[in-house]
Amino acid sequence: MSLQSTSVNQLALLRRWDKEGRLVAKRTLSHHRYYDESDVGQALLLPPKNKKKTPCATNLRI
Repeated sequence: MSLQSTSVNQLALLRRWDKEGRLVAKRTLSHHRYYDESDVGQALLLPPKNKKKTPCATNLRI
């Protein structure tokens, strides 16, 4: 099986999951599909990653 046919099969799977509502695609302004890593993990029934919450500080001058 070639790399191209594998990627075509993967795209078809993502489109099918989007149609079924299993993995809903987000869209860019130009209507391209994209998926968040957390959404893909949920669709694949993977446990969530433990993300360290880092403090964020900003200085705004108006």
